[in-house]
Amino acid sequence: MPDTPSDISQFLYTLIESNISPRIFGPKFQSYGDFCSYFDEHFGQRHDIHATWKAKGNDKDQWKTVDFHALYVACWIYKPMEKGTYFIRMTQSEANNVKAGFKKLPTRKSSHLSKSGRSAHSGWNFLVGYRELLVQWQETNDRTYLMLKAEGHTTGLSGIIPHLQSWHHKNKTGEGLQANATLHELAQGNNLPIIARGAENFSNTYKTFLKELGKRRRDGATVASSLKAVRSAKATCTVRDMLNVLSMSPTGEWTNKTNLEVREKLTRLAQNPNQTTSNAYGNIDITPEIKQQFNRFAQLFLDENRPNQVYNRYFEEVHVNPDQLSNAVQEFMTWHIPESLRAQTQRRSRMLNFS
Repeated sequence: MPDTPSDISQFLYTLIESNISPRIFGPKFQSYGDFCSYFDEHFGQRHDIHATWKAKGNDKDQWKTVDFHALYVACWIYKPMEKGTYFIRMTQSEANNVKAGFKKLPTRKSSHLSKSGRSAHSGWNFLVGYRELLVQWQETNDRTYLMLKAEGHTTGLSGIIPHLQSWHHKNKTGEGLQANATLHELAQGNNLPIIARGAENFSNTYKTFLKELGKRRRDGATVASSLKAVRSAKATCTVRDMLNVLSMSPTGEWTNKTNLEVREKLTRLAQNPNQTTSNAYGNIDITPEIKQQFNRFAQLFLDENRPNQVYNRYFEEVHVNPDQLSNAVQEFMTWHIPESLRAQTQRRSRMLNFS
């Protein structure tokens, strides 16, 4: 191995080759070699995800359910997590190709965003305790995302009771039930690249803040679509919607401001020494917990490293594009970090590990 690996690849290698691997990964993922062979099979010798999609094109016969499994495994290598949601950002041409495969997947109900999901359940066996791979299509302004989320239950008859139990727990605590105790324990460790949760659905604290914000704003005080999203306090409300309503923008100015401008605004709000915003904001309480959440959002926009773009964020979901996934897979397999990607790898490792 030619180079000292990044901390994230070192962690993954040690984890995969450890004696607890059978309690985390499925039978086809029991060694570092298993992972390497898997990526060779699904992404070719170059491990270029964009090129793989281009080769498949929009020919539905070229797409299989396992193609979405492979994307999730690549996402997990990019940022390992106990539970949460990956948003793969696509160009229009990439989306045209991937949608051919997406439309082949069987439909299923979903409690997330559009509520219209697809199931990649067939043959899914990557993480122990996770029985379903939910796939959704998400359009946000001019960006198209493929959403991937591993769940501990299916939506068939056998999954009705587990689904209700998880829904009740999520409604009460803001997050679903544990699916893998070993993975949960690892995610609680300090200074590890793995995270406990990176999801688009809100924490109860942030949801309560949105509800209160919606109550205190009058119709016409801000752009109608953002006000409606905030008042619903559901995970279809973006950070930009929240800022539109908080700042009482009748034109929705934060909808199209750059990621950098959004990050700077969130940071200023978090650093405001007052517990209540000025009269310009209608005396909305911003508690220390909400200030902390604003700082977390600001850090995520920073880690995206696309300051001049306009991206939407719902909560703390992991955003990634095909090039970033390819780089992560290549680095995992070669332990070589080109100098040009070193900063990207460091941001990836730090992502969602808030101090």
